[in-house]
Amino acid sequence: SALVSIKRFFKIFFFMCVLAALYGCYQEWFGYPKYELNYIFSSPLLMGLYSLDNGNYRKFSSLSDPTSFGILMAAMALIAMILLRTVKKNIRIILAGVGILSLLLSMGYSGTRTAYAIFVAGLVLYIMMTITNRNTLIFATIAFVGFVVIIFGPIYGNATINRIRTTFEFSDDASYQVRDDNRAAVQPYLRSHPIGGGIGRTGVLNMEQNANHPLAGFPTDSGFLRAGLELGWIGLIIQCLLYFVVVQQGIRAYYATRDPFKRAILLA
Repeated sequence: SALVSIKRFFKIFFFMCVLAALYGCYQEWFGYPKYELNYIFSSPLLMGLYSLDNGNYRKFSSLSDPTSFGILMAAMALIAMILLRTVKKNIRIILAGVGILSLLLSMGYSGTRTAYAIFVAGLVLYIMMTITNRNTLIFATIAFVGFVVIIFGPIYGNATINRIRTTFEFSDDASYQVRDDNRAAVQPYLRSHPIGGGIGRTGVLNMEQNANHPLAGFPTDSGFLRAGLELGWIGLIIQCLLYFVVVQQGIRAYYATRDPFKRAILLA
């Protein structure tokens, strides 16, 4: 049946993500293997993208880059936490808990601010959707306390914690001002190109392929800004409408069913 296929898919997806997370933890705890360091050192561009304070580096595990890795870890951690509600056997709960912990650690080690933000946003949406549940209220309290400790706790000198804090302390991070300046500078191009400059035209990693293009080397940072520049404001509107319909239909279906597993899947 379809539900059996969905269960199998999420089990395999979770297992593969945990493997990637464990390798990301290995990179953080034991350092990069020499061949991966050689890859990072092969380009000043990569050095700038991957390096953090005090000689630390963002981790990317078996994926192409830290951003993809961090966002995947955040998304899978959210999905797994929601589906954990449907697990009954204690041993499976323990194994899933260990897997979720590795996902969250790797999300932190990736140094991807977008991942931190979407994880918090996902938790907020989850709490809003299930606020009448007693367990949700307990979870929300624990999550809020944990968030406050991370942001305001007396923890200093940890590169991962510091990067998480800058995600939610906008005024204290100079890089946000740089991004605001970049967005302001590129807005005339976005307004004058309704269907954009073409897929793959932005980003510092695509500079060599697009050397003569006005968007070559532009650091979009945001997926929405990249969509706006590459697909135009028309493409950005279509993308946002698509996201809205997916969320709207998911929420509608969630409240229309009473099956616990189907509700968990729809919520995820």
